Amino acid sequence: MRTDELKSELKRLLTEGLDLALQRLGEVLRMESPQYNLYSGLRGRYTSYLTERIQGIRSNAELDILYNRMMADFLALVDGLDASDFRREKDQEVLPRPRRGHLLYHIPNAMALEREHACRVRIAYQQEDLLRDWKERAGQVQQSIRVAEVMAVEMLNVLESKPFHIRPISDTIQFLDEADYTEWLFYVRPLQEGAFPLLLKISVIEVIGGRELCKDVVIEEQIVVSSAAQEATETFRSAGLEVALHLRPEPGESAADALKRILTQTLPTYSPPSRPSAPQAPISEPAAPPRAIPWRGRSVLLLLALIASAMGLTWSLTTSIQRDYWAAAWRDTEDAYTAYIDRHKHNPAFFAAPQCEKAYFRRMELSDNPLFVRKYLEKFGQSPLAAPERQEYAHQRLQNLERAWVERIRTAPTSENVREYTRQFPEMNLLPEVVAILQAHPENLIEQMDILEQAIVQQAHTDSLSPRRLEFLRRSWPDNERIQEAIREH
Repeated sequence: MRTDELKSELKRLLTEGLDLALQRLGEVLRMESPQYNLYSGLRGRYTSYLTERIQGIRSNAELDILYNRMMADFLALVDGLDASDFRREKDQEVLPRPRRGHLLYHIPNAMALEREHACRVRIAYQQEDLLRDWKERAGQVQQSIRVAEVMAVEMLNVLESKPFHIRPISDTIQFLDEADYTEWLFYVRPLQEGAFPLLLKISVIEVIGGRELCKDVVIEEQIVVSSAAQEATETFRSAGLEVALHLRPEPGESAADALKRILTQTLPTYSPPSRPSAPQAPISEPAAPPRAIPWRGRSVLLLLALIASAMGLTWSLTTSIQRDYWAAAWRDTEDAYTAYIDRHKHNPAFFAAPQCEKAYFRRMELSDNPLFVRKYLEKFGQSPLAAPERQEYAHQRLQNLERAWVERIRTAPTSENVREYTRQFPEMNLLPEVVAILQAHPENLIEQMDILEQAIVQQAHTDSLSPRRLEFLRRSWPDNERIQEAIREH
């Protein structure tokens, strides 16, 4: 296709939507072109525009001004391109992005009162990506839906009484990956008994008349909340100590009377000695004998003694793993759990104890260090000792921490932040987004790309790269000998 034909196609696509025009330009523009940085910057501005439109933090008038400026900048960019800026025709990729994708969600239609229930929502371009690693659940719903680069998912109460407490785990607004699924996780705890509506709200950018407009897809689910399920699932856990009272009521005797009899026999009342009946000289009336402790008082004293003995016995029967965990949980800090884990990590029995998983999980919750998340997943990511909800929370926690670092780079694209990102997240799952951010700020691009190159080569030598990552590296660094050699060796 000739240069003038490509320019005409790009301008025509602009009338259908800036997203389509930018996508096509990315397919035909050479990364080595001096205009590529302008394209990357415009792409970043468009992503920010979509986010602000979904969030509603700007007025429609302000958003229209931003959109018109981007359209004008796009046209100026296209007009300034020449044949040397485009890839050779055989290297040009045509990757049409489907306007519709797939939605999959699971919201339990029966919930137990005051119990948290996991609700999951997935969106993907392709159905095979949607179902990857998904555990089939009764009542799950799958349907076709309009998708876009940026989408938002919320779970909301319908009634003003707010019968549900909703705890979102994922970011409300997320970017859709063309070759993977995007997932939102919510924990819902019913606060009232009965039947109540729960709202699932999905916000997507629709292109109408060549303009992006925010459109909401609203799904209402009816949830039945009952305390019966809660009572059926409540169980007591043995503390490993039994105190037995051999209480055998007599025929017709109640348990309370039997307990009174046993305690009375255990602590008999005081009886004064008998006096002789022979007549004696008149004497003063003898003092009353000491009053016996009432049986209720003796019962309390005996019960307190039993409790004190049981507490001492319980402490003596517990292991150091249990006692040290109680001490760490009392302090409830990252350092306390780290010290507890370090103290017992050489004990083979430690990793089979429930306190071990609790300590690793709580430390991960308290810390922003992704290393602690990986440690938890390394020990319990596939372990039956950890509930699936906690394993899923850990995966989502790691994604959220990496997303926070990418946003830090977006705010301050310094070499120090890039180097720290590669150190804390050697898997670099958001590498394409980081590259786009850096290319939009070319001040230190050479140094920063060198940092990424070293991290990519090291990752290729130590980790297993997905086919999608390998394809991205081939397309993004076609002339980088070190990266291409690492790919071939991989």
